[in-house]
Amino acid sequence: MLSKLKSIVTDERKRDLAFTASGMGALVVGLGPLAAVPFGLGVRGLEKQWRRQHEFVGKFDERWARSVKFYEGTHKNPVNRALHVIGTPFILAGTAGLAVSSPFNPLSWPVYGPSVASFLGGWTLNLVGHAVFEKNPPAFADDPLSFVAGPMWELDLLRKRFSATAPASA
Repeated sequence: MLSKLKSIVTDERKRDLAFTASGMGALVVGLGPLAAVPFGLGVRGLEKQWRRQHEFVGKFDERWARSVKFYEGTHKNPVNRALHVIGTPFILAGTAGLAVSSPFNPLSWPVYGPSVASFLGGWTLNLVGHAVFEKNPPAFADDPLSFVAGPMWELDLLRKRFSATAPASA
């Protein structure tokens, strides 16, 4: 047990992944906006590692384009894409609800309970999509900017789908 803990503390990637996961866990257990601190530290560390590993010194628009391209490349399976189009909005809605509610305040329970279910259900759909259909790890495991690029890419997919099927107005 101690050796595993030591491994997390001394291995930069494991430590940053642990910070990121603990931020999400802190959100679920009711720490609201405070959960952003460990999550942000973890993502910041993962981004620094990504930039070092890829010897990236470009500007944000180039970084964004690389992240979106990577995200798209890790989401080829149509079932996985469908699960993400459903799961990601649940994650985002759950995150918003968890940020403003608390398990310690009975007045916010009507928001807190469904928010936990939405957050965890959305992550379950996305992770099942990767494990069962895509057979690869989630994009954020290799590119932390995917936490933002992913939802934007999925929103763009929906926009294209609905604009292509919308009837022409007279």
